[in-house]
Amino acid sequence: EPPSPLDPPSGCAFHPRCPHATAECRVETPVLRSMVGGGRSQGVACHHAERILAAELVLAAAPATGL
Repeated sequence: EPPSPLDPPSGCAFHPRCPHATAECRVETPVLRSMVGGGRSQGVACHHAERILAAELVLAAAPATGL
């Protein structure tokens, strides 16, 4: 459920529902920055954007095992 705009959480507004959230996310608001990767360029505001993108690229490059 999205946070209330009248009472947003501390730190990153997405941390209560983000599977990648850490203690850093709960206390520090990430800065919006430009990120290029995976053939795309976009603005991101995430402490872990590079790590998440790298993991997605590894998964995308892995051969399908049919499991």
